[in-house]
Amino acid sequence: MDIYSIRGSLYHLSAQQVSNSFQQLINNPIKMIVAQAIVILLVMITLLQGLRKGIERAVNFMCPLMLIILAIMIFYAYRLGNFSQAVNFLFAPHFADISADSFLVALGHAFFSLSLAVGTMMIYGAYLPKNASILKAGFIIAIADTGFALLSGLAIFPIVFAYSEVHISAGSGLVFKTLPIIFAGMPYGYILSILFFLLLFVASFTSAIALMEPSVAWVMRICDRSRKFATITTGSAIFIVGIPTVLSFNYWKNWRLFKYNFFELIDYATANVLLPFVGLGLAIFSGYVIFKLIPENELYNKKITKLWGWSLKTLTPFAVLLIFYQAILGF
Repeated sequence: MDIYSIRGSLYHLSAQQVSNSFQQLINNPIKMIVAQAIVILLVMITLLQGLRKGIERAVNFMCPLMLIILAIMIFYAYRLGNFSQAVNFLFAPHFADISADSFLVALGHAFFSLSLAVGTMMIYGAYLPKNASILKAGFIIAIADTGFALLSGLAIFPIVFAYSEVHISAGSGLVFKTLPIIFAGMPYGYILSILFFLLLFVASFTSAIALMEPSVAWVMRICDRSRKFATITTGSAIFIVGIPTVLSFNYWKNWRLFKYNFFELIDYATANVLLPFVGLGLAIFSGYVIFKLIPENELYNKKITKLWGWSLKTLTPFAVLLIFYQAILGF
């Protein structure tokens, strides 16, 4: 969509025209597969460079770039958007809307947002120097993740609320249908559209790097092969598995299993079954096996170490089982 923005294809389009443009894109499997191949290839090139020359250099460039783009969008939203309504929407408590389901949804979102139980934390944790504080790094990751989410909300929702006459959709509908309509009718909307979709691409690209590296590291270790072999093998496998997800939006859109198409099935199984299941096993294994092998100075002091151990043995398994319960009810 960023290419469409740069070309100006989305500018001054009606709501129906934007919707048709998005529908034409997802109905074209060739374009989507080519785009998927390009992104995977770029990720593979980054990973082939190794930890410092590839991953670290990419993240050191892209994370500040995301902050700069967010800052520009927030300034723009403050000047031209309905900033007070957005702040009220994001931060004003609505206790009547809080329920047990709310906590479960928030717990599941945090589980997914922090990439828990996908190997990411373990792989990058293994790259930490011995003098690094695990506790401090964990807090920084959690705060940074929450901070980026809130800043994104402050960048997007003031603009959305300022143009409330446009039908507001959730999820991909908001990103690919509602926002392009809003950008098309705004002052400097052309520039803002480019920045927004560039931000979306950068965020997705850094996530793709983080998610592919654990698989690459696993292949290198288990198969005792080079990074080049592991990267090419992993990238190729991901590309092949990704093809049916692309076809789920066009040629295979009517295929269903348990009311889901292939893409929805993968999404549901990953977010609601595999991640909680692996997280539960990881928590139990860490709490009852690894915990005995960790010295107290790794987690700052004795009290924090005991609290962490109790959380892994009791609190975390209980919370994950609640996520499972909610997933089963919604199946």
